[in-house]
Amino acid sequence: PHAPVTVVTGEPERSARRIQGLLSDTAGVICFDEYAGLFAGHPLEQLGPSTDVPEQARRVFEALRWFDGTGVSHIWAQCPAAAGIGLAVSNRLNKAAGFHIVRAE
Repeated sequence: PHAPVTVVTGEPERSARRIQGLLSDTAGVICFDEYAGLFAGHPLEQLGPSTDVPEQARRVFEALRWFDGTGVSHIWAQCPAAAGIGLAVSNRLNKAAGFHIVRAE
């Protein structure tokens, strides 16, 4: 995407709350379906449920490309655990972010 990306790793609820605390008015979000409500008013792409990694793998490229037409200043992305198929999704997001990764604590 044209805008810089930051990946937020960690337990899904914590990563969503971390993004919520860092989000500027002009930023967009890539998140798991169950946390979309936390980001009302922001450009948003949903990856699928936090427990459905195959669905996240299907949606990750489209989510990243969608933001090119939005004019957002920054993209914050929730990231699945880097295991199994989640490793491929995590790698794609991390590459898009230039490995700018924040750990939700």
